Amino acid sequence: MKKIIIALTTVFCVNSSIFAQDFYVGLKTGLKVEKHSKFFTKYNSVSAPALQMVFRTTFPKKWEIETGLGWYNYSQKVKAKIDSDIAFFLFAILNGDFPYTLSTSNEPIYGCVFLPLKAGYRFTLSPKLHLRLNTGLQLGLLYNARSTSSTLVESDPFELYVIYRGVEKPYLNLLFSNAVSLQYTTKFNMYISIFASYHAGLFDVYQSEVYLANRKSSESFFYGGEDFYIAAPLTTKGSYFEFGIELGYTWKKKAIDK
Repeated sequence: MKKIIIALTTVFCVNSSIFAQDFYVGLKTGLKVEKHSKFFTKYNSVSAPALQMVFRTTFPKKWEIETGLGWYNYSQKVKAKIDSDIAFFLFAILNGDFPYTLSTSNEPIYGCVFLPLKAGYRFTLSPKLHLRLNTGLQLGLLYNARSTSSTLVESDPFELYVIYRGVEKPYLNLLFSNAVSLQYTTKFNMYISIFASYHAGLFDVYQSEVYLANRKSSESFFYGGEDFYIAAPLTTKGSYFEFGIELGYTWKKKAIDK
C-alpha cells in the first residue's frame, strides 16, 4: 500500500509541475450509509466511516482531477415488517403483537480498498470559500467477505434468519461517484471541507438469503402455513451515501483566478 501511495504522489507531482496550478493532498472521513435492495421495506444501515487519502491537481480555469486511496467496511442490516398477510394479521392481532418488526444488527459483510478517479470544477463563492463539484468512477477491491455463516433474530413466535452467501467473483466493484463539497481556505494553504457524496454500484457484488418464519404456524387455528412462509434473496451493489469532513494542504504554483 505504501508503494501505491508513493507512485500516485509521484505521478500527480509530475502532472502538477507540467500542467497545473497547484497540487493538493488531503485526508477525508465521515458517516457512511449503505444503500441496499428492497426487502419488505426499503432499509439502510449506518456503519464505520470510510477513510481516504486524496490527491488532487488543479488546471487553469479551475478544472481539476482527483484520485487517491481509501478503505471501508460494508455492512448490511435487514428489517422485516410483518403487516401484509390477512391470515397473519389475524394471528398477530389476537396474540397482541401487531404490527411486528424484526431487525438484525449492522453486520459487516466485506471490506473494500478503493481507487477513485474523478474530474471536477471549483466555483469561487468568496476569496476563501469555494464550492466544488466532481464526478467519476471508483474501483473497489473486495476482501474478507462474510460467507457460509448466518444471523438469527428470534422473538417468539417469529424468526428472521439471514444466510450470508458471499461476494460475487471477480471480487471487484465499480461505482459511479458524485460529490459536492464546501471548502474553506486558511492563510497557511490549509483547506477544511465538508462534503456529501453518493457512490452507486454498477453490478451486484454480494448476495444473502433471507427467511421469515413462524415457528408455531402448525399450532395456530388462524395461520396454518409453512414454517418458513417467506424466503427471498437479498442482493447489494455496494452503493452508499457519505457525509463528512476533509482536511488538506495545497502546494501552490500561482494564485488561482478569483
